[in-house]
Amino acid sequence: MTKDICEVEACLKDLYETTINNYETAKAACAYYNQLVEDTMTDFSVPKLKDLYKAMNERMELVKVSLRNASEAQEGMGELTRYMECGIQAPQEAIEKTKEMLSVCSDKMMTACIQFQWENDKALVRDRQWQMVESKIDRYTEENEVILPGVHYAQNKLKLTGDSDLLLYHTYRYKRQLEDELNEAVAGLRERVNRAVEDTPPNNEKEQKDRNSFLESTLKEQRAQMDKDFKTREEDLKKRNEDLLKDALRKQLQRHQETLDKKLAQREEEATAKLDRMVAEKVAAEKKIFAQQRSEMAAKLKILENKLAAHLKAEKETKRSQELWAAATSLLAATKKGCPCIAVDKELKAIQKASGGEDKLVATVMKSIPKTVWNYGVVPESVLKANYYKMEKTALKVALVEREGSPLPIYFVSWIQSLFLSFKLLDRAR
Repeated sequence: MTKDICEVEACLKDLYETTINNYETAKAACAYYNQLVEDTMTDFSVPKLKDLYKAMNERMELVKVSLRNASEAQEGMGELTRYMECGIQAPQEAIEKTKEMLSVCSDKMMTACIQFQWENDKALVRDRQWQMVESKIDRYTEENEVILPGVHYAQNKLKLTGDSDLLLYHTYRYKRQLEDELNEAVAGLRERVNRAVEDTPPNNEKEQKDRNSFLESTLKEQRAQMDKDFKTREEDLKKRNEDLLKDALRKQLQRHQETLDKKLAQREEEATAKLDRMVAEKVAAEKKIFAQQRSEMAAKLKILENKLAAHLKAEKETKRSQELWAAATSLLAATKKGCPCIAVDKELKAIQKASGGEDKLVATVMKSIPKTVWNYGVVPESVLKANYYKMEKTALKVALVEREGSPLPIYFVSWIQSLFLSFKLLDRAR
């Protein structure tokens, strides 16, 4: 018996959780759909409005499946209730406890059902509202597309081509029409409320005061709530517009910079083309001077090309000669240094590079230079002259001395002779 009642309680909990989960799923689907509709109306576009059909069908299908599952679970709970009342055998205390749990579950399921019904009613109202908006928008867009064939509202970003004044006038006319309809609806609603208040007269003056006070407080509360919602939406819209403005300014600055770059490049291309055209015109004018006949033009053009080639070759030779002269000057300056031995491999390589291998004379001279000069360098002219003068001076001093030697007087006479010869050489140098 205890096992039987425990199985009933477990099955009851399972069915209760299934029912609650399905109600919660249906309520969440309706709440998500309501928020989606509100977001779509806040950030409105025709493609987003058309996408609401898909969301509505998904919501209806999900609600249908959830309600079917919840209904099946409630039927199972009903069978358990009848089983508990008629056929179960268990202690009375366990039965009462299970009935209390069933009552609590029923209350919670009723609450979940009411919450779902509230969200579902809001979703149904949202359906009628956005479909009414869609009908107005469809008629408005169809007329605009007929008036302005370049306008396509199916795009996320509208591109206007045509007379904007006509579109503004048409939009203003629709705005006035919708305002009139809204005013009529508000007036009708006010009339219904007044009629309802008149149809239920108060029993006494106190009840009338209480009713007026309640209406005033409710009206004040609703206005405060509407003001709060309006301020919140105003702040959100202002922030969004500021962000859009910043983004638009950034994009505009970027487009402006790109436009400037394009115009600068275009101006540069135009200036280059103009310069090329001027050069071409001048060249054509120069050619036209020498072109009296077609055959003569071809011949003179050939002559001009030959002259240009010769001029380029001469310039090339001149440049090579200058480089060769500079390298040779560097080599000459290096040979006049006062060092005992000077490395001239860099100067020789510079001369060889400046010649370019085209000058046969330079190539022959470079080949005739010994390897020792490349490897060890040369003795400069100043050192050779100093050594020569030293050798000459020494030779003058021993000019009268034989190879095998001579007496000391001979050395003295030879030295005296060198002094006279030195004076003579100095006079000649002067």
